[in-house]
Amino acid sequence: DETKQRIETMTLDKKRQIDSNAELKDYVFKQIEKEIKMNNKAKEKPGCEFWLVAP
Repeated sequence: DETKQRIETMTLDKKRQIDSNAELKDYVFKQIEKEIKMNNKAKEKPGCEFWLVAP
């Protein structure tokens, strides 16, 4: 019974890890999106080409 409980705890921890990874991916994606929008705005203004990051 103790082993079963330990496995359940491990599974719960794993799920928490996966959840936080999803949050991290979402955060990173939003940051990238924000940078792209900033780059696009910079593109519209002449003389701001240095804002663009080469792929």
